[in-house]
Amino acid sequence: MAAKKPEEYTAAIREADAARKQISAFETQELEQMEIFDQAEKELKERAPEIQRLGADMEERFKAFDEEAAAQQQLLETARAERERLMTALPKATSALYKRIASRIRDGVAMAEARNGACMACFMSLRPQIMADVRRGEEVITCDNCNRILYYAPEKSAQPVGV
Repeated sequence: MAAKKPEEYTAAIREADAARKQISAFETQELEQMEIFDQAEKELKERAPEIQRLGADMEERFKAFDEEAAAQQQLLETARAERERLMTALPKATSALYKRIASRIRDGVAMAEARNGACMACFMSLRPQIMADVRRGEEVITCDNCNRILYYAPEKSAQPVGV
């Protein structure tokens, strides 16, 4: 109120009005935010039992998953022990060939089934003589393309259509 000229007084009144409007807008925003917060808090309280139920369900599923993972790990360990037992029972040359192939080939899969005249790992056709040798099973035969050891499973061979 120390304005000496009417222009200064008018400018001060405009600034005060602008400040009041801004304060009012901020207060309105604050009230709106408080209403939103109260609504969210109310919904949270209403859904608390559902959240607890879902949390318990999630914990139960995690527990079941952990149990399944432990069971699968036990199966894996058993299979590895059986594999090692079988590896020691193989002739040294065959065991060395298997280990060399498993270490060189992606995913460590050293064997592939020969079915319908093709290697099931790389899906390349096998020569008829190679397929016959694999069926006979008298010697270790490898795929010419992927170098995996081939084996023949008669129950999975070509079956009649419609069966």
